[in-house]
Amino acid sequence: MYVSAPAVSIDKPIKELKAFVKTGLLSPGEEEEVRFRLSVADLASFVPDASAWIADAGIYTIQAGTSSEDIKQVTTFTLPENQVVTTVHNILNPTQPIDELKN
Repeated sequence: MYVSAPAVSIDKPIKELKAFVKTGLLSPGEEEEVRFRLSVADLASFVPDASAWIADAGIYTIQAGTSSEDIKQVTTFTLPENQVVTTVHNILNPTQPIDELKN
């Protein structure tokens, strides 16, 4: 399953592989149903200026196929607003000088 995301906060690839499944050995013409579950965390990218993993608002395209060059199904959905998945705390950047480091 490939996802194309809106490039709002940062530049993103045209499509990213977000999930895959290995099917059993199939005979010609035989089918096997597979299911994928996509979460907001799967859509998020790290935005350094915000120190957070954010899923940008906009239109996402989901593509399923046997490879990135052999897409069989395509659908879209809209994420109505930005979703902050995780915020990173800058614990390694002191807000005040540390005297021990000056020596």
